[in-house]
Amino acid sequence: MRQLSATDASFLYLETPNTYGHVNGLSIFERPSDDFEPFDHVRQRFGDMVGHLAPMRRRLAQVPFNLDHPYWVDDEHFDLDYHVRHIGLAPPGAVDQLCDQVTRIVGRHMDRTRPLWEVYVIEGLADGRWAMLTKYHHATIDGASGVIMLKILTDTSPDEKGSASWKERGLI
Repeated sequence: MRQLSATDASFLYLETPNTYGHVNGLSIFERPSDDFEPFDHVRQRFGDMVGHLAPMRRRLAQVPFNLDHPYWVDDEHFDLDYHVRHIGLAPPGAVDQLCDQVTRIVGRHMDRTRPLWEVYVIEGLADGRWAMLTKYHHATIDGASGVIMLKILTDTSPDEKGSASWKERGLI
């Protein structure tokens, strides 16, 4: 159990019905081969990360009567399938269709009873491409940690799990 810093807690307190505290990233990829299954790959990568990165498996615990900043606690009922989602675009998979889908996802508040992150694998883009939309609450990770996590996801070397940068950022 770890208490949120004042800065991290402020990202929660600043939210309103129309203002969100989450940070999003959209990456578009080409399939490396015809038999590549993006959802299976992404789900496996995030499943591997959950066991090593604290922000991936912790949820908020509020202090009674909001007398102090919330705490991070391990989510005993963590459900990877809630956090890694698979959706498809209808043909032709045009950019405006992708933008509409991303707008709907980004325009929703995150469920504060669960770890504050979501990932969407979006298939059906033109030319066989696929997209990955990440949605992290800013209280969960900062920008530098987000870059590190994206590097981990896209890195092909097997030794990244023990890197010093993960430890320095408090990710493991």
